[in-house]
Amino acid sequence: MFPLDQNGELSFQISNDSYQQRQEEEDLMFLENMSHVEGINLANSIAHGHCRRGKKSVADDSKSNNDDYNKRKIIHRDIERKRRQEMANRYTFLRSILPLEYIKGRRSMCDHITAAINYIKHLQNNIKQLEIKREELKKSQGHGEEGRSSHCSSDGVAIHPCRGGLVIEITAGLQETRFFISRALKELHGGGLKAISCVSYKENQRFFHIIHCEASDTECIDLSRLRKRLTDIVCLSD
Repeated sequence: MFPLDQNGELSFQISNDSYQQRQEEEDLMFLENMSHVEGINLANSIAHGHCRRGKKSVADDSKSNNDDYNKRKIIHRDIERKRRQEMANRYTFLRSILPLEYIKGRRSMCDHITAAINYIKHLQNNIKQLEIKREELKKSQGHGEEGRSSHCSSDGVAIHPCRGGLVIEITAGLQETRFFISRALKELHGGGLKAISCVSYKENQRFFHIIHCEASDTECIDLSRLRKRLTDIVCLSD
């Protein structure tokens, strides 16, 4: 039964409890949804922050690696430059000590190294010949004390033509070596010969000297006269 009001009309009484309950539920759902959305946004913000920091860290590591690589590259380039400079200096020194006839017309480093090998073999051969000559001198002199005349004999000076010049071999006593080398070189220069090397060594109380001279035409040189002049220089130095 619906109740009547004072005027005798029906009155409908609607309870506000259910409406208020639904409103509270909707508000609660709204708040939950908002919290969820804000949580997602916060999580995304944190994730983006980590991502940016991660990218920055990778970029920093890459820059550090590039700097290390550039430093190593610079060091390697300096070492290589010094090595090339040292090789160039040694190559220049090698050319300076080789006789002209061994490097004339040869430009490459390989050719010059081959020429150096040939020159060393040539010197070794000359040393062997000097050893043979020394033994012959020992036999001819009887291993005894030699006088002035034997020191001044022509056997003390030997001249051999070689490619592009002459090889002069001089055997002298200890007291004869002090001055005659410079005088001998001066004599060679006056005769149109250019001394390009001089090797000396001592053995059995005697000196052995090997002088390499450069000459354009050895056939025009009087070898007998040159040997006599050098022998006189050795004797005068006694």
